[in-house]
Amino acid sequence: MNKRIWMGALALWCGWVAAQPAGLVHHGNFTEMMRSGQAKAQVALSQLDRAPGTWGVGAMTDLKGEVIQVDGRVLVSLGSDPEGRVAAPEPNASATLWASAKVAQWTQVTVPSHMDQAQFEAFVQTQAQAQRLDLQQPFVFRVTGDYTHLIWHVVTGEAPKGGAGGHSATAHGGHQGHGAGRANHQSGMKLFRQPRVSGQLVGVYSGAQLEGVISHGGERFHLHYIDDAQTVSGHVDQYNVRAGATLWLPQRLAQVASVTATRSPAPGW
Repeated sequence: MNKRIWMGALALWCGWVAAQPAGLVHHGNFTEMMRSGQAKAQVALSQLDRAPGTWGVGAMTDLKGEVIQVDGRVLVSLGSDPEGRVAAPEPNASATLWASAKVAQWTQVTVPSHMDQAQFEAFVQTQAQAQRLDLQQPFVFRVTGDYTHLIWHVVTGEAPKGGAGGHSATAHGGHQGHGAGRANHQSGMKLFRQPRVSGQLVGVYSGAQLEGVISHGGERFHLHYIDDAQTVSGHVDQYNVRAGATLWLPQRLAQVASVTATRSPAPGW
């Protein structure tokens, strides 16, 4: 009897240690999209949970723009807009890829020094572990502050131009962008380079569980940028974070995380 009680307590303790924030919802599959060459609708934006505290990122159907959710508010950046400006989605708008989660409480961590992208990703993982988040499972996170280097893009849905991995990419200010974005052989993109800017990064960490599904294959971070005034937004390709910025990590709940998808993995993103 004592052994049974001990084993039960151990199981409960293990579940507590592995606990994550509220379950992450996702639609579409980046790897399958790359294989199939299709970017069909996976979820109507009108069906997304828009409750306060919900944060997410994604791409529009046919890769015609980017999607971000900021504290419940869903905004789209259409590839047809030369400035990457955001707007409320049309009633029939949909996404080929989506990942989001609702966060009840955040833990704030000050970034102690200037960090490039690789350093900051390592910092996020270290701080997540310190909060006893399971790095094998996905979660959303945020960054607010200043960036000494930021490159982001908005997909257009048009055929890419240029060489392999090249894009018809218009850099911020009307200049041509070259080789700064993540290769996307299925869509052109408008590229924006900003050497010094402030604002917010909304990100999803895939963990091993959703690597290649809600992030690029071989990567576990997928971030979108939105400025402080919430006027422009897009998918982040490169960034450096200045000292004094704030990393926002979801507080862990005393329950095992759930990851839900309304469909089996299908062409998306």
